[in-house]
Amino acid sequence: MYWLYRRARPHPRPAAGVWLWQRALGRGGARRRVDLRLLLLLLATILTALALARPYLLRVSPGPLVLVIDASASMAATDRAPNRFAAAQALARPLLEAAPQAVLVRAGLEPRVFGPAPGPALLEPLAALQPGDAAADLEAAIRQGQALLPGAPVVVLSDTPPPPGVDGYWNVAATGENRGITALGRGFLAIGNASGRLWDGRVQVGGQTLEVRVPAGGFRVLEYPATPATTLRLPDPDALELDNLAFYRERPPRVRLEAAPPSLVRLLQLLGAQRVRQNPDLEVRFGRPPEDPEGFSVYFATEAGEARRVFDLEPTHPALRSVELVGYALPIPPPPPTSWRPIVYDASGEGLVWAHPRGLYLPPIEALQDLPAFPVLIYNLLAPFRKAMAPLGWNGVLEPQVVEGVAVNLSAPSETFLPRPVPDRPLHAARTPVPLAPFLVLLAALLLWGEARLAGRRSA
Repeated sequence: MYWLYRRARPHPRPAAGVWLWQRALGRGGARRRVDLRLLLLLLATILTALALARPYLLRVSPGPLVLVIDASASMAATDRAPNRFAAAQALARPLLEAAPQAVLVRAGLEPRVFGPAPGPALLEPLAALQPGDAAADLEAAIRQGQALLPGAPVVVLSDTPPPPGVDGYWNVAATGENRGITALGRGFLAIGNASGRLWDGRVQVGGQTLEVRVPAGGFRVLEYPATPATTLRLPDPDALELDNLAFYRERPPRVRLEAAPPSLVRLLQLLGAQRVRQNPDLEVRFGRPPEDPEGFSVYFATEAGEARRVFDLEPTHPALRSVELVGYALPIPPPPPTSWRPIVYDASGEGLVWAHPRGLYLPPIEALQDLPAFPVLIYNLLAPFRKAMAPLGWNGVLEPQVVEGVAVNLSAPSETFLPRPVPDRPLHAARTPVPLAPFLVLLAALLLWGEARLAGRRSA
């Protein structure tokens, strides 16, 4: 560097008397002038040393994104203006606008996926989404989004806590009060009170208005005259309208008979069942059951051993509700496969009636048809199929109504008791290192070029 500084300096040439002039000029303590060439050389040296250290800057750069938005009914609550779902949409827009590639997933009863596509192209589908499903399967929505865009960070917008493993989460819950119809059946309904105070209100059942008092954070069950079709309404406004209206509808259970014993045919007619050949709700068969029935089926044994008196039964099983069999003698049917379990026993623990998640195995019908409990047993088996009910979100229905004879309601306590706020987990933006060494070397070269120009001018 010193050589560069000295290379253009002329050699001294002594001349007579010049030293006197130099001495006279130096007596005044002349100021030292800053040498611009030396300054440029020092700056070039510093920049070159910095370049050798390979410095870099972290630049925020948007990347691909999987965005999951909760579309459950609680997201329609108006305790955030205009509602929780609109707040989630507002948070989602800038994320999609910045994403070069994204997948948008609506989390409801079944996930609905949009993309992969450039983020801005998903703004229109985002604006068209509406909440209202009776539940949101966030985990299934995340799995579908990750399958379409592997490796992309996952962001969840919801009013419920996120599943583990998400990369970003924004909570849109609030603290509004709400009341709603949380369950209903033939002749009864349950009302939940999602507030911190006792609620005195009204419920309209058909053309009748009933007074109701529901404890803070609790439920109240009401009975009303049972009818096959009923409309129920809570007239008082609150944070969520979707659970203030409900419908109850019944339809004849559809039964297919493998054989037609007269006693069973007459009983099914009395209970309002409909005999069909295809798409039954319940199928009646005769013989030993298989390991795993395809649909819900009732099997009557065609042969049996000696009769044993019923000693005990499982009263909590739905088919045995109000069924009095203790003390009656029933023949022992041939044992079913191991996937079936006994629910009616004799004194030695031998099974007389067996159950499966999709069926019931009974002794021969001749041993049961004359018992007082037989009509109750058949009624219990038909009861689950009488309701023509479906949850909100079924077939895309997002408001309580009756669709082709099926009552579509919310009836979900987890939605009526609106989720409360939890902390956010913002997504950490992806940062790309930008090396600075090339820029530093280029700047140092420019400074050396400038110093060379100055040296050339002085030598001239």
